Amino acid sequence: DSKHIISATVGIIEDKTCVSCATVGRIEDKTCVSCATVGRIEDKTCVSCATVGRIEDKTCVSCATVGRIEDKTCVSCATVGRIEDKTCVSCATVGRIEDKTCVSCATVGRIEDKTCVSCATVGRIEDKTCVSCATVGRIEDK
Repeated sequence: DSKHIISATVGIIEDKTCVSCATVGRIEDKTCVSCATVGRIEDKTCVSCATVGRIEDKTCVSCATVGRIEDKTCVSCATVGRIEDKTCVSCATVGRIEDKTCVSCATVGRIEDKTCVSCATVGRIEDKTCVSCATVGRIEDK
């Protein structure tokens, strides 16, 4: 199947729920796909660990860290992120991104409609700058 998502990552893709790692399914009809596979999600390209790809027209930065889906998704390794309504949930940590606060526990950050992810770093991204510890991702307008 050509509908796949990043290994060890859970998130919302558009309004489809994605479940991962060792789970196979469809994303188009709201079931998920995964386990270290690179593929497409509807017409969005998915990335996998240590791979850089594109999702719609947004650049995806990776290596068990980032996923930008449509214009509202930030997903990271072993992290859940619902981005459609700008709420981000990360590895055992929950927070809101609507107010431009970066949520973390290993990596997740959202900047308005820009996606920023860092490695184990939390901060503000109101100025759209991403600071990281090992990975810097600045995706201003793609």
